[in-house]
Amino acid sequence: MRRLDIQGCFSNIYTHTISWAIRGKAEAKDPDARNAWYTVDSAFDRIWRSVNHNETHGILIGPEASRIFAELILQEVDAIAEKAILEKHGLSHGREFEVRRYVDDYFLFANENSVCDRVEERIRRCLAIYKLQINESKTDQYEKPFTSKLSSAKRMISRSFQEILDRALERREDGVPRRINLERDLLSQFKMVVSQFDCRYEECTGYAFTVIADFATRLPVRSRIQLLDAGVIALAARFLELDFRYSIAIRVTRFFLELSSQPQADQAAATELKRRVDSHVATEFISIVSNALGRSPVPGQELASFLVATASIDSIHRSASSAAKLVWDWCADEASEDKLDYFSVISILYFCGNRTQYDNLRIDIIASCRHFLEASRTSHQRADSAMLCADLATCPFIRRSDREFFAGLLKSWTQASVSKRKIAADAWGTNMFFDWGLRGYPDSSDGTNDDVDVTDSEFSSDSESTLFYMVEKKLLVCYE
Repeated sequence: MRRLDIQGCFSNIYTHTISWAIRGKAEAKDPDARNAWYTVDSAFDRIWRSVNHNETHGILIGPEASRIFAELILQEVDAIAEKAILEKHGLSHGREFEVRRYVDDYFLFANENSVCDRVEERIRRCLAIYKLQINESKTDQYEKPFTSKLSSAKRMISRSFQEILDRALERREDGVPRRINLERDLLSQFKMVVSQFDCRYEECTGYAFTVIADFATRLPVRSRIQLLDAGVIALAARFLELDFRYSIAIRVTRFFLELSSQPQADQAAATELKRRVDSHVATEFISIVSNALGRSPVPGQELASFLVATASIDSIHRSASSAAKLVWDWCADEASEDKLDYFSVISILYFCGNRTQYDNLRIDIIASCRHFLEASRTSHQRADSAMLCADLATCPFIRRSDREFFAGLLKSWTQASVSKRKIAADAWGTNMFFDWGLRGYPDSSDGTNDDVDVTDSEFSSDSESTLFYMVEKKLLVCYE
């Protein structure tokens, strides 16, 4: 079996090739046909460029629609490759060889290496037609039985981790727990296994951390406290620093929350467990954030997701509140007249909530948002600006006057005939693109909403629905 990987598949897709795949390259490049907006492929191409700064090189990673976009191209590659292999080499799929593809990974099966070589060569040629290529560093070959280096590494991780974790729970004859450093022992074991089987950290961190989390969260309170004393929270933080991806950030945060929750324990034991977990988490939080900000490039979206996921851990806000300021300082340094990261702004505001220690930080963030949206020459043409305005207009943590300002911007961009004050007042606490999680929470930002004087003729429908209509209208303009 031979495994092939398309190099940076989504990042390297040339958007116009969707028309090549659906209508054929010759017709797609025909001057009379290439700008035919009425075709599905042209519309798909246009929409996908509009959400990526009109770039033709690469498509967004994550949305399910991106998977559909890629499949329309790659299935055409599969079809022409199968036909070429039969015509050029006389090899029939399903008889002399088998090929299975999962998204951007090809798996070739044949009884002879020479057959795999010919099949691979044709796949490469067909991918090149669509400006795609194989990642040489990820090409692997396996002999029967098909046991990959990765599966062998995972088995070793599971077995060795279990032994070390079991030792962490052992006690001496006098009943005192054995002294063991999980951060040191498990991390060094992990690195040794990854190196031994020639794997990459990102291939193994998720599995390794799942082994740790499954073991720890099944334990009673007393045993969990032993793991805390042995450094299991610091270990989780080092795994995240080793592989700072969205999926790992969410797993680590979920582990923090699940480890501190033990419904079967008595109240005193459960309280002590939560106190200890929260204390350890707060200690590691600054280290995790500082590590992320020290990377090049900074994993901005992953860090934003981490802030959202940890916002409910009170101990962080008591002893590590400076982390939010560090993230905002980075975001502000990266900002320009035409750039302000939507995800970072919204995530930091959600992390801060309405806690008083963040009052000055919230003021700074909103001032920067107001300046960006007013000063940028392209704000009225951008989807991210409309999304930012809509989410800030409904944000329950900022002053009503600021919410009115953002509602007013949307009003001016869409030329809607509805009061910005009424929208800001009635839509407070609702959700547009981001779920603030506080619907119905009392508004205490800068007075009540009762002083809004709007006539029925000025506002004749539900404010939230009107705000949705305004944003929808704005986004349609962005996509045209």
